[in-house]
Amino acid sequence: MRMLNELVVLTVAASTAAGQSLWSERFAGLAPGADVTIGVGESVLFDVASADVGALVVRGELVFEDEEDAALTATRILVAGPGSRLAAGSESDPFDHALTITLTEPIGDPSTQPSMGYRVLGVADGGSLQLHGASAAKRSWTQLAADARPGDTSMSLVSPTGWRPGDRIALAPSGEDPREAERLTVTAVSADGLTVSFEPALRHKHLGRVFEYAGKTIDMRAEVGLLSRNIVIRDADDGDPKLGFHGMFMPTAGPVNLSGVELVGGGQIARAARYPIHWHRDPSLETRFGNRGWMIEAVDRSGDWIRDCSIHSSGQRGVVIHGVDAVRVESNVVFDVWDHAYVFSEDGHEKDNVFSGNLAMLVKRKSRSGGEFAFFRDDHTESNQAEHRPSGFWGRNPFNPMIGNHSAGTVEGIGFFIDSQVMGHDMKRLIQREQSKTHGVIFRDNLSHSNYREGVSGGGIPTYGPKTRGHGLMIGDYNAAFDAGFEGFQSYRNSVLGVWIEDDRHTLRDAILTDSSGGIIAFRSNIEDVVFNQKSDNDIGRGPQNLGNRKAPAGGIHLQPTGYGNHANLHGVTFINVEPAAVTQWKDPLSDGGMTTEGVALVNTGGVYQHASPDTIDGSFTDIDGSLTGRGRGAIVGGTPLAAAGASFDAGFNAYVLDGVRGCSKVDAAEPYGVLNSADIEAFVGAFHEGFALADHAEPLGVISQSDVAAFVAGFFAGCD
Repeated sequence: MRMLNELVVLTVAASTAAGQSLWSERFAGLAPGADVTIGVGESVLFDVASADVGALVVRGELVFEDEEDAALTATRILVAGPGSRLAAGSESDPFDHALTITLTEPIGDPSTQPSMGYRVLGVADGGSLQLHGASAAKRSWTQLAADARPGDTSMSLVSPTGWRPGDRIALAPSGEDPREAERLTVTAVSADGLTVSFEPALRHKHLGRVFEYAGKTIDMRAEVGLLSRNIVIRDADDGDPKLGFHGMFMPTAGPVNLSGVELVGGGQIARAARYPIHWHRDPSLETRFGNRGWMIEAVDRSGDWIRDCSIHSSGQRGVVIHGVDAVRVESNVVFDVWDHAYVFSEDGHEKDNVFSGNLAMLVKRKSRSGGEFAFFRDDHTESNQAEHRPSGFWGRNPFNPMIGNHSAGTVEGIGFFIDSQVMGHDMKRLIQREQSKTHGVIFRDNLSHSNYREGVSGGGIPTYGPKTRGHGLMIGDYNAAFDAGFEGFQSYRNSVLGVWIEDDRHTLRDAILTDSSGGIIAFRSNIEDVVFNQKSDNDIGRGPQNLGNRKAPAGGIHLQPTGYGNHANLHGVTFINVEPAAVTQWKDPLSDGGMTTEGVALVNTGGVYQHASPDTIDGSFTDIDGSLTGRGRGAIVGGTPLAAAGASFDAGFNAYVLDGVRGCSKVDAAEPYGVLNSADIEAFVGAFHEGFALADHAEPLGVISQSDVAAFVAGFFAGCD
């Protein structure tokens, strides 16, 4: 605390009487590099400008005095034991001076490393870490209020920040290439806090505008994040920048709370469990699931949080949640890191960890050939923790709320990636099915842009398979055991897709996607109230690229080979400036009539539907209201089965179209098209008893009656020949 000298003396005297000692007295004459242990029941006040020690073990209490700038250098720090604590400031009275903690332990052979690894800030066995810097009062990140151009040395911001000359900041890219992010140092701030001057001059253009398309706004105001904080935990900077310090908080630890802290140079590439901030699992809590495998039971860490901190220049990841529940990660900045910036669920059973208002920027891909993966698959080809497609936000379990986060650039990566496929399918379904009974998926108001995938127009960008990347949002879940709505998502300037979403229990709702080579992969999912604009007013960088070996960008909605049929549902979708077509079918058959479109609008989009070989298409989809086909009435679109049913070939669709089938998507269950038979009635009755809303035509609810069947038959003949 900041006090007058007289009060400081009185406080120290009282504390000393109660058992607290001063570092200047307790360790007077300590040789540089000597190990230090603060014993059980001991309380030490760090009252010196600097100290250089070896291993520091805190089994009692070490508190940093807030009277002058201070620096502590140690090879490693371990806070362990009931009631043990390492503290600087508090949430209500944050540390006001500069405090730098530097970790220097030589990093050697992983097979012989000490407990918790080399160069660690570790907390375990009841220990508590409380670091609260006054810089937490500054705004962690904001956005541009106007465009900034090459050569500029000042920028306009949307809100005052509290930033000061000397603060270090990072400015996000506005184009496709995340490497156009820029590091800057503040040189002056206007009186109202809305104009910041900086050095060096900008090298790239950055947007500061919000655009509106088809009634939806997309926020392309480039993010600006604060990197500097007055409490700094840093690496020794003595060699390999990818082998830094790491922070590890065990489930047995006491409370862990961080605010106003800068972590620079952390993370150890190619080494598992070595990240700047890491809530770690307890291997003793292994849970067996019969012959399905095992998981580590998650530990409730309610009350733990990291807020208004920055993590940058990391060799591996930023914030990692592993084997614990209920941690809060809020208003942080992670910039210029290898691998994922935020990991919200490493094993797949973690839940209730809340990620709110965080910024990820410039997340880079490691080299597989260079041996830089920490989690190689058994065949040593890729990573079982998706290191080959780094993400702003990555994890295996969707039951961790994601609210108002921004992912502002990944190199060969993905913005938001729910990647439960890499778990064992049986185990994943078992765990998520149980959790879905008490939890819902919360994913709303997140934004992702500048997810880059290498490729050129001539050769095309690879699109599919386990290596796919360059997407704003990817829900990689082939056997979902949960219902989910992904709400209010915005994405722009991705090399490949705005969204990859797969399952029929998942819905993308109230989204706007712009300036990607393709809009959405829609396997069996529901797409509602979505705008896709392939070419917006963002003119930075290259435009939409060709995907695969095709001669044009990939269009709007993709019907992708699945092995279990395509039947996505599109309702209230607007396509703007799309090439070559709004709907693209790649390979596999559609489920007959299973996919539906309704309320579709085409703006400056010439092609409606495309398939390379319409004569070999084995299925169809239903345009319920004729808005996609432009016929003003229902129609079925597909391939050879429709030809057999007497449909005409429509060159505009590059497929066969059968008119006059309004409502058939709800009732037609059997071949041939347009003929009501017993299979249709059986399908209707089955759907009714399964609770399918479209099947219930009459009162009372939940009871099938003659009037239901009559309404069904009437509905069929009202729209079908």
